[in-house]
Amino acid sequence: MLNLVAAIALAPIQGPANLKDHSIGAFKKDVVELIERKAETPGRETLFADRYGYRYFFANEANRRAFLAAPERYEVQLGGACGSMGPLSGRGSTERFAVHAGKLYVFASDGCRTRFLANADRLVDRDAPRPSGTAPQLAAGRSWVEKAVTWCGGSSRVDGTNWYRELTEEVVESGGNKFDHSEVLAVRFPGEVAMISKWNSSEYSSVSTPKDGFFAAGSDVEPMHPVQRRAMERVRDLRLLTLLKARKHKDFVAIERAASQDGANVEVWFGGTSAVLTLEPTTGKPLSLKTTGRGTGALVGEIVLRYTAFGDFGGLKLPVSWEGTFDGKPNKALSAERAKIALDGVGISFSRPKK
Repeated sequence: MLNLVAAIALAPIQGPANLKDHSIGAFKKDVVELIERKAETPGRETLFADRYGYRYFFANEANRRAFLAAPERYEVQLGGACGSMGPLSGRGSTERFAVHAGKLYVFASDGCRTRFLANADRLVDRDAPRPSGTAPQLAAGRSWVEKAVTWCGGSSRVDGTNWYRELTEEVVESGGNKFDHSEVLAVRFPGEVAMISKWNSSEYSSVSTPKDGFFAAGSDVEPMHPVQRRAMERVRDLRLLTLLKARKHKDFVAIERAASQDGANVEVWFGGTSAVLTLEPTTGKPLSLKTTGRGTGALVGEIVLRYTAFGDFGGLKLPVSWEGTFDGKPNKALSAERAKIALDGVGISFSRPKK
């Protein structure tokens, strides 16, 4: 199953609640001094700015103004998640940090910090640039995508489906104990995504909507940074239904690429997501999806999902089993055997829990 502990435009979401909240922690070193001059200068408690759950202290008013003018430049990256484990992981400590390529990251442990500094280029998520192709390649690409849509049930069923809910379950043994573990990925198209992880009776939720995002454990709620919302969208975009529905987006691109021994290949791109779909040439049946994402050890690399079984959901055919590889090696966390798929929102809420 896909590890969830990870094509709306990435617009800044900086409502008053997000900017004024400082419930998570404080960065006592002046981040402007860190970024601009590599100096660990203590900030003053009387000079501060709040952003997405963190309070930042500054040594002088000029630095505070610099932060407010360009907070994305100076704030802690990944919404405060551990720089080594990725934007949807647990949070790092503001006392354990590093500056890489002019950006500030925090870490959950000294080992995470060391690992990040040794592998930083493979631990940072990036959107893919918009690809280019010739007019014939673009026309053929669109044709291949429509052929896949037809095989899956037709445009009316693909485009008329508003929900996608996927459940995977397993029993995990750790320290001599057994845990009932389940993961739910739920999408209400076009822009709401929820990921719910359960370990026995404990439940953890990550929710992203066009206007808001948050993490919840019971009644405890923390704000979600837009970078973390984008990470959730990347998980959503690994699903075939998302890719096929995305052909209606105004920025969608489909480009025919060279065929392989496995079948016809079409590169699709929308909102920063890029993937190559391999299709059966005669029928348009989707055979696999290849993209770039997080896999073994939270590293960013090549992900391939090979579809091994499809289910029929009222005339809409979708993958229910797939074999995942990461950088060419089998990966259990990216695989699924008979995932439970439903096209409804039973048990799903995109509202913040009430305290």
